[in-house]
Amino acid sequence: MKRRTVSLLMVTVMALMGMTGCGSGEESKKDTKDVENTDAGNSVAEETAEASESEGKPMAGVHLEMAIDAEYAPFESVNSDGEIVGFDVDLNEALAEELGYTYNLNDMEFTGLISSISSGKCDYIISALTYSEERDEVVDFTDGYYTPVMAMVFKKDAGYTSMSDFEGKKVGTTLGSVYEDVVSQIDDVQLLTYDVVNEALPIIGTQELDAVLADTSNAISFCEQDDSLTYMVVPLSFTEGIVSDFSVLLPEGSEYVDDFNEALQTLKDNGTYEELIVKWFGEQYYEDLKTAQNE
Repeated sequence: MKRRTVSLLMVTVMALMGMTGCGSGEESKKDTKDVENTDAGNSVAEETAEASESEGKPMAGVHLEMAIDAEYAPFESVNSDGEIVGFDVDLNEALAEELGYTYNLNDMEFTGLISSISSGKCDYIISALTYSEERDEVVDFTDGYYTPVMAMVFKKDAGYTSMSDFEGKKVGTTLGSVYEDVVSQIDDVQLLTYDVVNEALPIIGTQELDAVLADTSNAISFCEQDDSLTYMVVPLSFTEGIVSDFSVLLPEGSEYVDDFNEALQTLKDNGTYEELIVKWFGEQYYEDLKTAQNE
């Protein structure tokens, strides 16, 4: 729903001047997904309806700036219409509806996400981020909302079947992510990093790169783009102590951590969370998770 910052007095003046619409003081990427309503009277009515819907919710009346790196499909990416879409985007919308807050999406480079909070540019992050001690020094984490299942992506004819098969190999992953630490656990590995791991796909199987470590959801997408690729699920035992569940990140000492935790639990209890998982990752996610747990 498109929000307006026009007061009733301004609407009256505009009406007297014969104006048929009004301008928004600030529009978010979320806002521009909806069809623009140029009738000032309807705008005020819609704004009143929004306030009524969020009345009594824990964060009613709160407006937040959300940071996201929209280059990690299916968690977040920009579609052909220029809209940011994905699991994290839908999850954020569900949280906003549950808690009553409004938001703007701020698309930025992955390496700038954490600093966006510490600098005060943004209020929270939902962008496939895991816990790390370094991050914990400057932000607070909610309870986990997604258990990442990792996969090694490689050429089908490479014949890799276990993590030990990658010893001494060239393995790429996302720069600045905890996935670097996972790759570093492989003996004699040559770690290569990329701002966007998709950049590495064309060179997998060449002298430059043997494999890429990514989330299984990304691995599935990569293999769909190139049918010469396949993936191997990384056992959770291999990533234990390094990779945790993805969380919502908030400023250190944030008053909203408990609110987000309660809302996340509600979404899991009422089935909304599972619907989003299946929508964006399919039932294959649960199959891969089971494989990772059992290996």
